[in-house]
Amino acid sequence: MQARQENLRRGQVSLRQQLDRLTEAYLSGIIPLAEYQRRRQELGQRCNALENQAQQLTSQVNRQKELSGLVTHMEDFCQRVRTGLATATFEQKRQLVELLVDRVIVTDSDVEIRYAIPTSSGSEHIRFCHLRSDYFGTVRTTSSASASPSTAAW
Repeated sequence: MQARQENLRRGQVSLRQQLDRLTEAYLSGIIPLAEYQRRRQELGQRCNALENQAQQLTSQVNRQKELSGLVTHMEDFCQRVRTGLATATFEQKRQLVELLVDRVIVTDSDVEIRYAIPTSSGSEHIRFCHLRSDYFGTVRTTSSASASPSTAAW
């Protein structure tokens, strides 16, 4: 991604230089106004395209950093849980299950337990269901969960 960013930066510098040379050619009377305007418009479109690519790449880099941080935190959380389970009391295990449970869905003879892994250190001490606004009104019938925590069925 850094190489792509550098290529985009060099492309933008090159286009600015071309625009400067084009303007000099027009001011020197080498090319007519109509040709200058046509070429300037083309260069402007290419500059805009490179700027859009640079913005998309920056967004992609930021999203990658964010996801990397989430993965790191979730791995750390899972490692701490894995290590602590061996010596945890029943009460501590119960608190952990309460922390992780998102919802329990009972249909006929089937029971499905959905859980959520905390994605930040602040959410490690708050039960997930307390973070969701749809628990305060009517129960949602869709099976989608909040975008922040990871969900899966046990």
